[in-house]
Parts: sequence; structure tokens; C-alpha cells
Amino acid sequence: MWFVSMINRPLVSLFILLCATSATAAQREVLSAASESRYWVAQVLEPGERSATSLRTEIRMRDVSSGVPWQRVAVVGGRVRDIAHRHADAAVLMDDQSWLLVWPGGSSRGPGLPDGAILRALTSDDQSLWAVGVPINRLDASTQPAQPRVEPGQMQTYLFTGNGWEPRAIVPAEARNDSRLSTGMFDNRPMIAWQTAPREISFTRLRRSGDWTGVETLKTSFAIDDFRLLSGTAVPTIWIAAAGSAGEVRLLRDTWGIGVPLLADSSLRDAASKTTAYFSGHLRLLTAAGDRLSEQSFTLDGTAAGKPVNLGRLPPVHKPMSIWSILLMALIAVLLSSAVFRSEAESEASAAIHVELAPFARRFVAGMIDLFPLIIVTLWRVSLLDRDAAAEALADQTTLLYLAAGAISYLCYTTTMEMVFGRTVGKIACRLRVVGVDGTPPKRSSLLLRNLVRVIDVVPGSPLLLLIFLSPLRQRLGDVMAGTIVIRDPDTPDPIDLRSDEPAQT
Repeated sequence: MWFVSMINRPLVSLFILLCATSATAAQREVLSAASESRYWVAQVLEPGERSATSLRTEIRMRDVSSGVPWQRVAVVGGRVRDIAHRHADAAVLMDDQSWLLVWPGGSSRGPGLPDGAILRALTSDDQSLWAVGVPINRLDASTQPAQPRVEPGQMQTYLFTGNGWEPRAIVPAEARNDSRLSTGMFDNRPMIAWQTAPREISFTRLRRSGDWTGVETLKTSFAIDDFRLLSGTAVPTIWIAAAGSAGEVRLLRDTWGIGVPLLADSSLRDAASKTTAYFSGHLRLLTAAGDRLSEQSFTLDGTAAGKPVNLGRLPPVHKPMSIWSILLMALIAVLLSSAVFRSEAESEASAAIHVELAPFARRFVAGMIDLFPLIIVTLWRVSLLDRDAAAEALADQTTLLYLAAGAISYLCYTTTMEMVFGRTVGKIACRLRVVGVDGTPPKRSSLLLRNLVRVIDVVPGSPLLLLIFLSPLRQRLGDVMAGTIVIRDPDTPDPIDLRSDEPAQT
């Protein structure tokens, strides 16, 4: 018997996993959760939307005490299946049954459920975070007689303690694991709703005594397309929607009340994906239609509060400037000012040299030619048309490795070309050459230093780029430190007529 049970246990576990996965087949593109002070929204973006190259979910937040309507919290890879909160952080259930705590600019993977349980749903209030899971690796009751027996496929609740999940009450067996679930918090205890028929929803509610109590089954006159228990209301409240409708709200007192329809615009009713949350005294209906995310507020009597709001797209999170960034900017300012003074002194020393300084246009074209391979790598990995997608790509380690490899190759190429030939391919094409400030061929050590400084010289947005326009000899920081200048090559015929500024007087 023990051998048979060991063989059957993986099969049973696999069956439970398939049931749990199939129960979530109705994928939501937008989800929401709210506490007394914060309101979170998770929007799933398919590949191709907003230049996304892979499935990702954008999480945003609204704080009731903040003057900012919405701010981006994070962009996570994968699909979010459910969302709740723990204190000031969002708790999101991912499509691989893992879960994350997410806050502005960061996230942390949470511990898994004990007994190898499959995480099915999350729910919370301002005091606690709960989960509903399906244990699949629990030992036989004979080896753990102190613990109640959980039948295969039966669900159990768990309370998050900060260090991990603590098993709590086993959900009654009639709560079906293979159906769509919704969980909510009322009187600091979870309530579970599951669909038992196309027009019927059943409920069970955990009491403070630790046992479950049945709640009246709710029947509708329409085929149910989606439903959601709303935490935070005074009495248990559920939102139910048919396909092509904004849904209705029902309140549970002694029995479920009559459905109160939400009077929404047709654009909201026809949206493919909808969700609701109760926040700051209003029911919030959120709809997603492709790239568009809209919100409409209602009172619990179904009356619209204001007009629909298009949430639009949010800019990336702007992190406060660190002390290291301030020190770096101060250092750059010092280098820039000292370079200008040194460049003026060198221009006086080289006044007698009859050379023609490289025009700005030619030098720019030469630089773009040399940077072309790195530009191709950047465009391949980072979308410059979508700041959201670009921020996500730059946070990916693979992208950073590609960019680092491209930057190193670029530095090796420019250094080798200038040390061997005195100029790069871009400078050859534009008839330019690197020489010392005295007009003589530069030393190899000077060329090496000149190219090493490119690391900070060509950073996009760096104020050091202004030096080439401020310097009398049109030197960047690397030229100033190495004692070099870039000139029009006098030994090469120049049939190309690139428009440029007038050369500096020498």
C-alpha cells in the first residue's frame, strides 16, 4: 500500500495542478485591489503592446493622501493572476503560482506555501494577508495525527506572518477547486466565492471561531462572465457581470439583495476585460481594451460619480537623486571648468601651428560611423520609441551584457585604430586626424588616455559633451587630458563637401 501511494501521489499532484491551472483559464487583463489609503491596479500587456517584446504586467498605485493621481509602482515580467496588499506594498500572484511583494521601484519574491501547496488566490485587509492554496505534498495523516486530513484537491487557507505562511482553516470540500474563485475580507476573515453553474455562485465564510459557515447561494437571470468580492465594504459585497455589461452590485445582509446595475458608458460595457475594487467610499470599475485603461467611479447604489477617466500611460518611476549622483555631477563640473581653462592656454601655445580644426559636422559624422555597431546593438535590444519598454529592457541582465560587450568592443576598436593608424574608420571617411596640440603625431600613451576617457565622455546627456563647443580647440575631455586635437587631414585630398562651420582661426 505504501508503494502504491508513493506512485499515485505524483499523479494526484499533477491532476490537482492541472485543475488549478484550468480554473484560471479565464485570464484577466486588468486587476485591482485597495486598502483604506492605497489603490493598486495591475494591467497585463501582451507582446507587441507598447513595444513590449515579452508578456509583462504594469502595476500602478494611487495614494489617497497624495496629490499625484497615479504613479507607476513596477513592471514585472509575466502575467499577474491576482492582486492584494500587505501594508503599503502590493502582493501579486504570478502565472507560475509564485507571488511577489511589490513597492515603487522594487519587488521581492515571497516564500511559497507549506506542504508544496499551489497558490490559488490572495486576499487582504489593512491588518492581514491571506492565501488560498491546494496542498499536494502533505504526508499521510498517520504520520501527522495532530493535523486535520486534507483530501486531494481540497483547499486550505494560510495567513502570512512576515516570515512565512501559517496553515489555517481547511476550506469545506464543496468549495470546488476546479471553478473560478474570488476571495474577499470581511470582519478580518476571508470569504470565498466560486461559480457552481453558469448563473449561480456559492459562498463560504470563515468565522472568528475558526470554522466555516455557509452563505446563501446567489442566482442570476444572466450567464455570469465575471465576478469579484469587494473587500473594504461595511457588509459583504459582490460585483457580478455578464458579457457586454458593466455588471451589477449585490450586498449581503441577512440574504443577498437585489442586483443594482452600474450605469456605465457603452465604451466601458463593451470592454474585453473588467475588474472592480472598493476604494475611498466608491466602487471603482476598471476596464482594459487593448492599450487603453479607463476607470469609472460609482456609489453602491449604482450611480456614476463623475465621468470616466482615461488613465493613459504613466512615465517611469523617477527615483530621488542619490548623494553619489550629486558628487558625480560636482566632479564633472570641476573637470569641465578646468578643461576649459587648460584648453584656452593650449590654444595660445598652438596659435603658430597652421592646422585646420575639425568642423563640428565632420566630427559628428565620423563619431556616428564609429558608433554604428554599438547603435545597432542598442536599437536591437532597447526600444527608443517607448520609455516603458526601454526601462524594462535596461533592467534586463542580458541586455546589459550585450551593451557592455558592445561598449568594450567600441573602446578596443577606437584605441587600436588610433594607436596604429592615427585615426578611425570614421575619421578616414571624413578626412580627419588626431594630432598633438603642437601639431606633431601624438604619443601612444596620449592616444590610450584619450580613448579611455571615452567611457565618461560619450555618456548620453553628459554635460562633458558641451566642452567640445566651449573649448577654443574643440577638444572633448579626452583630448584635453591627453593633449590632443582633431584636425582636417592636410595630406588627404577632400572631394567630399560636408556643410560645416567656419574653421577656427589658428
